[in-house]
Amino acid sequence: MKVYVRTTGAFMLANPLTGRYVEENRVNVVPSSSWVQAAVQNGDLEVLGNPLPASASDEEFVQWLTESAGDSELAMESYRSSLEGESEADVPRPTGGKRGSKRAASETE
Repeated sequence: MKVYVRTTGAFMLANPLTGRYVEENRVNVVPSSSWVQAAVQNGDLEVLGNPLPASASDEEFVQWLTESAGDSELAMESYRSSLEGESEADVPRPTGGKRGSKRAASETE
């Protein structure tokens, strides 16, 4: 399971267990973990919305964020809908990037 998170200030965080970063000033998709829970309890991260499926990736979410002109709320809703398998007509698709890639196979978080 993965979640949307955002730092609570103008700083990046690094997960020492995976070496992956949570970038500042944008929503990130990260695996839900004890590290995320600790960062939330410390006031460094906030979790946004409901959990995402394991197939979600931050790299793919960034494409949605770019297509939505930086509108985080729109990108989050659209990306979640695409993961839930709604019909193509109901979900705006980003025009760039590699949609349909092997998300889950390439995720080694």
